[in-house]
Amino acid sequence: MDVGGLPLITVRLDADGELEPGGEAMLLGELAAAGASDLLMFCHGWNGWSNGAAGSPAQVFFQAVPSLLERFGTPGRRVALVDVHWPGQRWSDESVPALDRVGVFGLTDSFDHLGVPAPRPPDDVSRWITRSAFGLAQRERVDELLELLLSRPDDSAALKRARVLIRILAEEAPDAGDGERRDVLSILEIDDPYPDQLFADFALRLSELGVVTDPAGGSAGFGDSACRLWHGAQEVVRQITYWQLKRRAAVVGERGLGPLINRLHGQRPDLGISLIGHGLGARTAGYALRGLPSAEVRSVTLLQGAFSHWAFADKLPFDPSSSGALAGVQDRVAGPVVACYSRHDTAVGVFYQLAARAAGPDTAGFETVGHRWGALGHDGHQLAAREFSLNPIGEVYDFARSGLVNIDASWVIGHGSPPCGAHSDICHPELAWIPLNAAGLC
Repeated sequence: MDVGGLPLITVRLDADGELEPGGEAMLLGELAAAGASDLLMFCHGWNGWSNGAAGSPAQVFFQAVPSLLERFGTPGRRVALVDVHWPGQRWSDESVPALDRVGVFGLTDSFDHLGVPAPRPPDDVSRWITRSAFGLAQRERVDELLELLLSRPDDSAALKRARVLIRILAEEAPDAGDGERRDVLSILEIDDPYPDQLFADFALRLSELGVVTDPAGGSAGFGDSACRLWHGAQEVVRQITYWQLKRRAAVVGERGLGPLINRLHGQRPDLGISLIGHGLGARTAGYALRGLPSAEVRSVTLLQGAFSHWAFADKLPFDPSSSGALAGVQDRVAGPVVACYSRHDTAVGVFYQLAARAAGPDTAGFETVGHRWGALGHDGHQLAAREFSLNPIGEVYDFARSGLVNIDASWVIGHGSPPCGAHSDICHPELAWIPLNAAGLC
């Protein structure tokens, strides 16, 4: 397969990071046949659009690359593209912005989605994704929880049962985080004395984003109806599903993708390898660096990363004795580790934070949930990172040295309906321009 004349090679890794049989030999053979000098490896947070669109997310993202290389590319470089598939999926009700949309100027902080209908109960695909995220050991509890979301009984006992099931699932498969969670319980893991409060919090944020969670009306947060609370419960279940996939993303990166890159480097030390990750796939790309012994990657570009913005921090201000889980691994990258973020991404800017927050009050005087429990795709690396503006195509970034870099891409990444907002609005030439610069290809 090719994209605009550039070879596109698909590599498949399972939930344990194991490469499909014959995958490595196939990859090396394809690279040799293409005479590739450079490799762009794309790790998406989910595979397939699920909306009838042709091609994988990697194919669509890479569509801008051939013309950019033709106009601005460094002479003599031959680029191959890799689509990294791993068992990451999204619920099928999440919006995917128009694939032919180009960056739009003049976006504001508000969404033009007032009156958006609340998401329907999870369909067959979404229920399958949740079951597969938790595995067989939790199947009975997951099925009971999904059945409650489908039936949504007007019954406080049913809502309390849903809260108990969520707590048990979160407790038995906890989110270890990215270094920021040491000795801290998530709000999902506690035995909540006010079981409706968690669902009310999520429903309130849906309402604030313009989602109609109660067709009968009424003020969110005050005597919430069962209808509104079930919508909140559904968003909580979405988040605990992604908790499990988030953990899987790290395993695939550290045990699978990183060692694969190391072996590629051993076979082809002349090959310039750069990583691109989106959403949970950004966590796969980041944790792949833990599987490398040295600087075998030329650059890393993380688009709307769905993991902690403290992951690469040398020291955590709320816990100076600790560091982020990926602290120092940027030294294994010859060039920059770029985090692109957008204020319009409500998947990581709103709901990630709600699910990740601590059971007790924040520590060390940090008064906002977002500061302690924020995601990379919301405001970039914390704390020490160089800040760049998003350049127009043709204007080269000053990536003169390695290290952490932040780019506010809000003026391009801005389209998509709640609850996930602009999280998947990444298919723009302005964003493809970034890894090409970071890798020294343009």
